[in-house]
Amino acid sequence: MAGDKELITAHALAEALDLSVETIWRYTREKKIPCIELAGRQYRYKLDDVLSTLAGPNTWELDYSPRYISTGVGRGT
Repeated sequence: MAGDKELITAHALAEALDLSVETIWRYTREKKIPCIELAGRQYRYKLDDVLSTLAGPNTWELDYSPRYISTGVGRGT
């Protein structure tokens, strides 16, 4: 694997994470992953930094608690 401090492109990051390049660009726009912006809207990434961010406690938390919707049935409404 590439060196820990090596800057990689969105294409290389997408390949390393098995994601599409469009997803990497979306995460970049939404500031979900750290990047370094070069001149001309070019971005580079440090794989270790991105992996640490994605593994963080606030990332990818999904709420699987049950949701109950009151329909009013059986309540005399």
